[in-house]
Amino acid sequence: MKKVLKVLAAALAVAVCAGAAWVLRGMYDRMFMLEGVFLVTNAGGSDIQVELTFPSGESREFQLGKGASRTFILSDTGEGGIGVRVGDGAVITTGYVTSINDMCVIAVGDSTVSFSQLIPGTIER
Repeated sequence: MKKVLKVLAAALAVAVCAGAAWVLRGMYDRMFMLEGVFLVTNAGGSDIQVELTFPSGESREFQLGKGASRTFILSDTGEGGIGVRVGDGAVITTGYVTSINDMCVIAVGDSTVSFSQLIPGTIER
């Protein structure tokens, strides 16, 4: 009977440690791997009004001066392309986001929108 209790206690301890490790890994990803961080920069020649619409329905709108950038964190992006509207122009769909995103950079130019996702560990040194 004591042996069964020891085995159950060990199994419970392993389960608790695994759960704690999973939670800590998620915290680490958010803090140090820049998970969910979006950087939007104005690469054009004039001030612009930018609206981003994510597949989940979340949206962000802000004014960017020439050469300025804005950083924000969003974890509920949904899965699909990001709609980018500059001023009163048409919506341009760019990039592809999922439920877990590394740092995303969106550069808005005078006539183009570029999307990049920075994945830690893939940069050659």
